[in-house]
Amino acid sequence: MENNLSINGMGSASGGSFQRAEINGKGTVEGDIDCVVFECNGRGIVNGEIKARSVEVNGSATLNGSLDALTMGMNGHARVNGDVAGKEVEIAGSTVIDGNLQAGKVELNGKVVIEGDCEAEIFESDGRFRINDLLSASHIDITLRGEARAKEIDGKTVKVRQNLLGWLKWLQIVFPARLYAGKIEGEDIDLEHTKADVVRGSRVRIGPGCEIGIVEYREDLQEDADAKVKEKRQV
Repeated sequence: MENNLSINGMGSASGGSFQRAEINGKGTVEGDIDCVVFECNGRGIVNGEIKARSVEVNGSATLNGSLDALTMGMNGHARVNGDVAGKEVEIAGSTVIDGNLQAGKVELNGKVVIEGDCEAEIFESDGRFRINDLLSASHIDITLRGEARAKEIDGKTVKVRQNLLGWLKWLQIVFPARLYAGKIEGEDIDLEHTKADVVRGSRVRIGPGCEIGIVEYREDLQEDADAKVKEKRQV
């Protein structure tokens, strides 16, 4: 793995094993890529799987295959038509994953759509997301910047807050900052501006702006005066 792949300007290349694989213009790679570093700074298409230690997308990338890397930085626009796996995944741009995301840590500062599940040890969001199936992590910390959705959320600790800094207050009049979920489960759950059918946990706080169908708690329940809870059960 000593050779490099570099597409500058417009061109195409075959896949293979490389030290570095770079697309700096408008390029297409036909086949799988196994490399140490993959970087897309232009407009790239990869028709194959990518395995790398480090992946960085600063331009626009369409990856027609699974993506597996230790670290990933999605700073531009990316679409992955397959599963994504990594130790550390940072999304600061706009990313669509047509599959599942599995990671040690997910840090979201942009926008992501995940058609399947998202599983991690740590999930930190200061952006927008739509997860069509399960969001599962030991620690989930969500700061809302617009709309966030997940079919189900499961974590040891789940914390949801609304970002109310400066001009964002006015932006949220047009794009309300809220989390929508069918079911939320965990040990320690602390919610604000969340609409969910079922919330189930040991220690639960239902804060302002929440609309919850059923809350089931084992040890403690705190409910803000501004919250709406249809039914409460201690189990």
